[in-house]
Amino acid sequence: MLKKDLEKEAKKDEWANMFVKNSPPTLRNAFKDYARESLVNSYRYLEESIEKVDIEAALYYIALLKHHIEMRYPIARKKRVRIAQICMTLLTDFAIDLPNQTQIIELMTDIIKRKNLMSDGLVIAWRPLYDLLKRVHFSATGTTPSDATSTVNRHGAKLLGLLSKARQYFERSSLKEILDELLPYLNPFDWYYSSAMDMLSILLPTKQGWVREELKQYQIPSCVDNNSTTRSCPT
Repeated sequence: MLKKDLEKEAKKDEWANMFVKNSPPTLRNAFKDYARESLVNSYRYLEESIEKVDIEAALYYIALLKHHIEMRYPIARKKRVRIAQICMTLLTDFAIDLPNQTQIIELMTDIIKRKNLMSDGLVIAWRPLYDLLKRVHFSATGTTPSDATSTVNRHGAKLLGLLSKARQYFERSSLKEILDELLPYLNPFDWYYSSAMDMLSILLPTKQGWVREELKQYQIPSCVDNNSTTRSCPT
């Protein structure tokens, strides 16, 4: 075998050993190899499904990966970045119903929340998530009569959970873009005021020091700096 192939096999074995070591203690040894192969195949076939624009298959492998995450199987950081990118593609580029969107959102949240993936190159665009939130939850035409209230509410709660984890991966330039988008609506006498305040609280990664410093030049209520909602803001 070539040196490159040997290194590839060594990395595969190393990852396999890590997988077995970190597998749930209740999982019998006979099933550990099967579970590892299932995880590897789910990732590979998810990639292939996106390339073929086979959304039904992609959703199937999303469900499998979600199950593996819930079982706390280890997933390499680079793979986490790629899975997060695929989730964004599914959420923003394809017409997928709310229940399946919710499943994708849950997987993406679990993928990014336990690891700091900045050093691995994860960047998340803020506008597609903003557009999704605005279209579904801040618009009268964002849902259909077939969408039950509980389905919409669950989608909203999960999307807010994703945004709370995703905003740390927004590019630095996103701060100005978000403010340019929403500051024109910050008129207390405007009907859009409370919605704009909610959006700012949701989108701005104010736990990062540089964001708080730059926000000082804007006259924005302190509730935004705390990532709270307009219910705690003066109106």
